[in-house]
Amino acid sequence: MEPAYSATLECSAQGARVTLLDTSGLVVEWGISINGTFDDPIPGYTDRASFPLAEGQYVSISPQLSDGTFAEPSEFIGDCFDGQPGVVGSLRAVAYSPTGIDVTWAPPAETGAAEVTGYVVEVFKDDLVVPGAGIDVSGTRGTVFGLEPDTTYTVHVAAVNSAGTGTAAVTLVTTLASTVVSPPSVVRDLVVEPTSPTSAELTWSPPVDTGGADLLRYETVLMTGGVLVTSVDPFTMETSMAITGLTPGATYTFSISASGTTMSAGPISSVEFTMPAVAASGYFLSNTLDGVVDVTFGFGSPTDVDVYMGDWDGDGTDTPAYRRGNLFSLRNSNSAGEPDRQVAYGRTGDIVYVGDWDGDGDDTFAVRRGNTFYLANTFNGGPADVVTAYGRTSDLVLVGDWDGDGVDTPSVRRGNTYYLKNDFSGGAADIVTAYGRATDEVHAGDWDGDGMESLLVRRGSTYYVKNDFSGGNADASFDLGVASDRALVGDFDGDGKDTVGYFRAP
Repeated sequence: MEPAYSATLECSAQGARVTLLDTSGLVVEWGISINGTFDDPIPGYTDRASFPLAEGQYVSISPQLSDGTFAEPSEFIGDCFDGQPGVVGSLRAVAYSPTGIDVTWAPPAETGAAEVTGYVVEVFKDDLVVPGAGIDVSGTRGTVFGLEPDTTYTVHVAAVNSAGTGTAAVTLVTTLASTVVSPPSVVRDLVVEPTSPTSAELTWSPPVDTGGADLLRYETVLMTGGVLVTSVDPFTMETSMAITGLTPGATYTFSISASGTTMSAGPISSVEFTMPAVAASGYFLSNTLDGVVDVTFGFGSPTDVDVYMGDWDGDGTDTPAYRRGNLFSLRNSNSAGEPDRQVAYGRTGDIVYVGDWDGDGDDTFAVRRGNTFYLANTFNGGPADVVTAYGRTSDLVLVGDWDGDGVDTPSVRRGNTYYLKNDFSGGAADIVTAYGRATDEVHAGDWDGDGMESLLVRRGSTYYVKNDFSGGNADASFDLGVASDRALVGDFDGDGKDTVGYFRAP
C-alpha cells in the first residue's frame, strides 16, 4: 500500500495556503524550500500542518520518510488571486453582546476582473474556524452570533467576484463579558445649521453614559410633515451629518439615538428646524456641479433683463452686474446691496460679452455690432482698446480661455460646430470642434480647474458638462432651476472652478 502523505495548495478568503497531510506516520521531516531558500515555516511537522504562501511565491516540498529516502517533491506557486477583488477597506468589528459581534467594512478599491458579487465573513479562534458561529451578511455589514463570552476572535472579510475570492482583511474583537449593561444615555448638543436653501449640517456630541459598553452607532430619523425622508442614512458612526435635497421653507424634525454594543438604543434626542425660504426672484448660485443652490440674493431689479457675472475687481470671484441702457452697475460680492461701481459703455442695442481680454486677472466688457467686436480693458470709459472682426454677422458667439493663457478670446458657433480662436488676430480658427445639438443653449467655463475653458450645453433645466474638446459623451450632468431661468456661469466662490447658477425673474 502506498503511504498516505501529500502536500496540497488551497485557496480561501485568507489567501494561498499549503497543507501537509501524513496519515501514514512515515514522514519524519518535510523539506521545504520557498523561493529557493530552505525554510522552517511549520515547526513540528504534524499531520495537517499548514503555512501561508504569498502571492507569486514558489515552494518545493520534499517529504523525508522513515527509511531515510525522500519522496518526489511537490511544487506550487501562490497564484490564487489573478482577477479576484482586492482587500476590503475600513474593516471594523464591535461586540454587541457576550455572544455576538457586528462587522462593517467598505468595498475594495480594486474590484479585479469583474464586479464584486458578495462577501465572505469568517470567524477564527486560535487559528481555527469557529464551527458553531452563525453569520448573517447584508451588503457591507455582517452580524455574527453564537460566540463565547469574554473571548477574543479573529474576523476575516473578503470580497467575491466571478474570478474567485480576494484576499481577506483581518481584525480582532473581544466579546462582552457575561454582565448586565444598559442602553446609552441621550445624545447631547444636537445642532442644525442650514448651509444653503436645500442643505444642512447636523452635529452632536456622544452621550455622557455609554451604558457600560462601547458605542456601536447612531440611529437617525428625518421627518417632514409626518413623512419619513428616506434619503438620510439611518445609521452612522460619525458625530455629524450633511443632508442635501431639502425643500426651501419646509420644516423638518431630526431625531437621533445612540446604540451601544448591546444593540439597545438609548433615549431619542430631537430638534425641529425650518429651512430658509428661497426668494421668488433674484440670483441663485451653485458652487458645485451637483444641482444644489448654495447662495441666494437679490441685486438690482427682479425685472432686469441684461444680467452678467464677472470678476470685476480681480479677486478671483465672479459677481453680478446688470445693464440698463448702456449703463452697467457692478457689485463685487455675491450678496444683496447697492452697486459698488457704475460704468457706461457701448450703445443700448449692443450685444455684450464679459471676459479678461488682456490677461490682467479682471473682467471687463466687449460689445459686438455685426461681426465686429469692441473690447475695453478697463472701466475708464472712452473708445475701445481693441477692435477686431471675426466670423459672420449671423454667428452665435462664445468667449473663453481656450488655451489656458489667461486671455479670453472668441468662438463662433454654426449649428453644433465651434470655431475657436486663441487671439484677436483674425484669420482661420485655431480649433474646430463639434459638440451637442444645433438647438442647444451653450456656455463656456473652466469646469475642472485646469485653466482652460470648455463647453456646457443646457437642455431645459439639465446641464451637460464637457472638460475638453475630445467629443463623445458629457463628463457630468445635473439639473438646476427651471427652463425659464437665465443661466449664469462663473467661479462664485473663488476656488478656481467655474460652476452654474441662474437669475430668475418674478
